[in-house]
Amino acid sequence: MDKKHDYLTKEIAYPIIARYLKTGGLASAFYKKEGLSESQFYTWRMRYIAEHGTKPKTDDTHKKEDPPAVFHSIRMPEAKPSTSSKPQSVPMNIELEYPNGVILRLDSISDDARLAALIKLY
Repeated sequence: MDKKHDYLTKEIAYPIIARYLKTGGLASAFYKKEGLSESQFYTWRMRYIAEHGTKPKTDDTHKKEDPPAVFHSIRMPEAKPSTSSKPQSVPMNIELEYPNGVILRLDSISDDARLAALIKLY
């Protein structure tokens, strides 16, 4: 690999590092493409971040936004008082879809506390 930059100055290095921080990607691929050595890249990146405090703001127009959180109320059917000490299962179909895409389907649930625990699971 022919190095493009044997000696870097702030005026040369900072725009390169800013471009990397804005685009992201794999550091090794970026510094090789730019003709920088690994030590040059990481040294100047550290200086850039130290001087500017944080990474430059990226353009958020292409980022996918999470949908707003929505609360769905759940109503449990009234359970008839039981004479046995064992909790009765209420037959129903319950489907919980978590934000990460996991879907939990239940045919019945024995108590409200267990349902609450499943809802809070995520």
